Amino acid sequence: MLKNILKVNGLMFLMIVGMMTSCTKESEDVTPESFGATESFEMRKGLNAGRGGCLEVIFPIDITLPDGTSIEVSSFLDVKEQFKSWKEANPDVDGKPQVVYPIEVITKDGETVSINDRSEIKELLKDCRGDFGDKPRNHKPCFTLEYPISISFPDGTTEAYDTRRELKQALRTWKRENQIQFDARPQLVYPLIIIFEDETTQTVNSADELATAKEDCD
Repeated sequence: MLKNILKVNGLMFLMIVGMMTSCTKESEDVTPESFGATESFEMRKGLNAGRGGCLEVIFPIDITLPDGTSIEVSSFLDVKEQFKSWKEANPDVDGKPQVVYPIEVITKDGETVSINDRSEIKELLKDCRGDFGDKPRNHKPCFTLEYPISISFPDGTTEAYDTRRELKQALRTWKRENQIQFDARPQLVYPLIIIFEDETTQTVNSADELATAKEDCD
């Protein structure tokens, strides 16, 4: 009988120690320094974008915070930093930031696409799988475009854009007015200059070179 009591007490002690260790680990993992890193990573992974992904997002984009407010972000790193600041000011509000659609993206083939929801991303990337790993990594995009840039539309016209906002609006307008009429998508006009995260630049002369730059970045 005494042995059985000692066994039960021993098991209870181990369970209590295990629970205390688990709680301690959770409290160590959830620190102000870690706010935003996981959320930014999950957003990037969900969009299949940036380093490790198949797309590059044309920033800025809007995101909604768990309290219902919306903010503009200029990169995935900005998502991390702004959500961290918001979480520090709102520690008792649970939830994750969400992308506000539509957004505009660039594929590895140099297509520029306006995306209205997550289902359109899945359709766009049926033959492309990202490789993000299991833990948050670099939040920055592989590259951004140096403006002005020109876009060739399926109807044969070409337009130049001086800013990202001008390009985003043009892509949204084109999709709204022409997506039923044309199967093809607007394309980047080469040569163009891309800017890597270390601020070095590269002149890209074709869609194949753009795809290679994306693969090398990953």
